[in-house]
Amino acid sequence: MRDSDVTVRDGSIVDLVRTSALLHRCLVASPEIYPESIADAYSQYLSPAALRGYLDCGGHLLVAEEQLELAGFACGVPDSANKHFGTYYGAWVSVVPAMRERGIGSLLLRKIEGRAFATGCHKFYVMVQTKNEPAFRFFQRAGYLTEGVLRRHW
Repeated sequence: MRDSDVTVRDGSIVDLVRTSALLHRCLVASPEIYPESIADAYSQYLSPAALRGYLDCGGHLLVAEEQLELAGFACGVPDSANKHFGTYYGAWVSVVPAMRERGIGSLLLRKIEGRAFATGCHKFYVMVQTKNEPAFRFFQRAGYLTEGVLRRHW
C-alpha cells in the first residue's frame, strides 16, 4: 500500500452510521466465526449510539478512506475517565473484506495506538474471540502478545 492511497482522519458524527454498518458487513463476511445472529447482536456494541458514547468518554474513532470510499476504521476508549489510570481499550480495527492484506488495518492500529499514548496511556490492549484466528495473526504481526484467555467469554 502506498501512503497516498489511503487517508486516515478523525471520524465525525456523520461517520458513526458508516462505521457501524461496516462492522456488521465484516462480521457476516466470516460466518464461521460470527454466525448472522451473533453478528447482529455483536454489532450493537458498535451502534452509532455506542460509538458516540466512546467519543464522549474521550475515545477515538479513526476512519480510513480510499478516494472517499470507506476502507476501514479503528476505535478505542480509555478504561477510565481518570487520565492517570493509563490503560486504553482498542475496541475495534475493521477493514472492508475486499481491501484486506493491504496494510490498512496496520495503519489504523498504529494511528489509534498513537492517539491513546498521546493521552498518557501506558497500556493499550485488545480482546479477540478465541476462534478468530485472522485477528490473532494480525495482532501477533503487530507485536501483541496473548496475556490470557477468558473461558466462556464471548
